[in-house]
Amino acid sequence: MRSVRLAPLLGTILAGLAVFAPAPAAAELTLAPSGTAMQVLNAGGDPDNRAGVHPDRTTQSFELVDTGGESEYARELVIDLPAGMSGDISATPFCPKAGLAFFTALVSGGECRPETQVGILRSSSGSETPIFNVKPATNQVVAFGVGQGFFSALFAGSLRPDDLGLSLRLSEIPTGIGLGGSGLPSGTVELWGVPADHQVGTSIPRRALLTTATSCGSVPSSAVSMRTWERPDVWHRQSSQIGSALVGCESLPFAPNAQFDLDAPRADATSGARIELSVPQNHDPDGRAASSIESVDVQMPAGMTFSPGGAERLVSCSDEQLGAGTADDASCPMASRVGSVEILASALGGDAIQGALYLGEERPGDRFRLFAVADVPGTEVKFTGSMQTDSRTGQLTASLSGLPQLPFDTLTLHFDGGPNALLATPLTCGPAKAEATFTPYSGSAPVQSSATVSIAGSDGGACSGQPP
Repeated sequence: MRSVRLAPLLGTILAGLAVFAPAPAAAELTLAPSGTAMQVLNAGGDPDNRAGVHPDRTTQSFELVDTGGESEYARELVIDLPAGMSGDISATPFCPKAGLAFFTALVSGGECRPETQVGILRSSSGSETPIFNVKPATNQVVAFGVGQGFFSALFAGSLRPDDLGLSLRLSEIPTGIGLGGSGLPSGTVELWGVPADHQVGTSIPRRALLTTATSCGSVPSSAVSMRTWERPDVWHRQSSQIGSALVGCESLPFAPNAQFDLDAPRADATSGARIELSVPQNHDPDGRAASSIESVDVQMPAGMTFSPGGAERLVSCSDEQLGAGTADDASCPMASRVGSVEILASALGGDAIQGALYLGEERPGDRFRLFAVADVPGTEVKFTGSMQTDSRTGQLTASLSGLPQLPFDTLTLHFDGGPNALLATPLTCGPAKAEATFTPYSGSAPVQSSATVSIAGSDGGACSGQPP
């Protein structure tokens, strides 16, 4: 196996940019295992394996090789960041151009401002091209533009459906500026943990772009995948572990709290219910991030029950229709909807992520399952839960497990009210308390939070303290 002949990254100009049709090739272009690795580094250049920190930088290297003959050309390159590694796209201003407009701006002499730079693309020949923070399109959670002079490309970021880690995708690479052949056979994508610390001549506030995962015990890994123009159905993939297992989870802050409200806070009535779970985030670029929530159990006020009429009118959504862990959109029937879900994450630009809550198909010992589906740009976030009744006390508990490792500010579940309401209020009025138990990904002890709701008399009037 021989290495692809290296040419400088910026050695191609407009004539090369016009070449999109791949030439016939006999060789198979692939990824070299030894040249594919990711590093998470501190300011001194040493590996940083602490959980929930904002590293100085990450570097992801790749190397393309062929098996002889004429070279192929890479069509698409995908970098899979470790599961649980998150970021904040508001760490820098946006370069206002994206896609073709981004390329047009560079060719016409325009440049992204220095304060929008978030990293560097380095070729093995030593050439460097800046990476800019670009305003994401509607189907992207993040976008990084690579450009200088006549060269431009765009890494579009989306969440993977299986583990909700971030993938950066460089698509439809023109052969004139592409990877392999006369393009870039090897290089390194360097992203800055706190961009302000690396920028020259800027004065933007110090905000963290990157945050390591908040779970310890396993060694994080990254991967690079590539396919060519000549063989678009064949993906080559190389994964590698990043140093050692993350440490220091016991030092991560974790102080979530819960709010509980009823749409119809009166005794003996069907009602919608709103459960808001919030996690205070630490935005100090020199501090430690709060642990993400792995699971939560919300014990509803004593006396709350399932509404028989509402439950009888519902159908269920099957596991196949949910498609958890797949890229397929959920196809749960509308008649299985029991509420809505909303995720608010400042790291994703502050826009609320909306979705629906469905009644999942019954399993032995788990009659009332919950399926949550929320639309994130480019994919769907799916997680599951359950509604259980304590056989001794009759108290109702809503449980969510396998929550996404995203640094969200709030996660809100709203159970619909009306004639198809799944829930009914207690028979008695007065103050009623809901209690939530949060389990963090960090492995630290669970944290409890409570909220009290005041339930009026059955006619909506003041509570006398006696059963209606």
